[in-house]
Amino acid sequence: MPLSTKVHVPADIEIDDDSTNDSDNCMESTSGDFLSDYDDFNPTPIATQTENDIINEIKELCSGADKALFIKRLCDHQDVDGLVHSRDALFDYARINRSNAMPPGALIRRLPSRKNKQTSTSVKEKLACDIYHLFHFINGASNLSDIKTLLNPKAKTNRKSVVHNPIDDTMRHKNSDDQLAIILKNVLELKSNVATEINELKAEIAKSTKSKVKELNNVIEIKQNELNRCKDSEQKLKNDLKIAKAKINDQQADINKLTTDINETKTKLLKQIQTIQNKVS
Repeated sequence: MPLSTKVHVPADIEIDDDSTNDSDNCMESTSGDFLSDYDDFNPTPIATQTENDIINEIKELCSGADKALFIKRLCDHQDVDGLVHSRDALFDYARINRSNAMPPGALIRRLPSRKNKQTSTSVKEKLACDIYHLFHFINGASNLSDIKTLLNPKAKTNRKSVVHNPIDDTMRHKNSDDQLAIILKNVLELKSNVATEINELKAEIAKSTKSKVKELNNVIEIKQNELNRCKDSEQKLKNDLKIAKAKINDQQADINKLTTDINETKTKLLKQIQTIQNKVS
């Protein structure tokens, strides 16, 4: 049951050198053997739900365990970062909820010994030991001497240890996914709107084109009808002209015949006149 694995370490933090044999000191809770350098914390910390969750998880993991088993279980289930995170959270919680009993000072930071790494107590055990003392202090134990081994009374508590909320990453990813979902939704809505507008535009163009084509077809039909009427009129005129020509030809024939008759009549008259004149003479 890993609790968390992230913790913020300020740039100006100091460290515990572990130059003495810390194995017995950690397990027996002696005073001052872990002190070397110190971290700073907020004078008015706020207990978050994350801190309460950490306490509940430790309670579930280590309930009924003695000190050695308590420390072993914590070391088995958490890495160094997780233990630092849990220790900071319990320290902040203790300063809020047992402020009257909490000794002054700032938490020290645990690091391996630079002088004798092979025999020194591991950082995980020291951190787990600190958590053991803080956990029981929070639950009402009168172990001020143990708590004092975790603190430097001269250090000012001017900042709160940064507790990493394991939900943050999930929420951050969730928010990122939500933002991507919103963007995707907006893109899809935009695509849908553009498609709708394009379809409406196409429909409007098709309707306008159809109306224009119909109008042009009507104009063509009207002109075609006019052309047909003109053709009919032309044909009628041609027929009338043909008839008129035929009549003219007939009249011309009549005129020619009449002229011939007149000439013949004139010739006969002239002959008769000549005959009469000859008889008179």
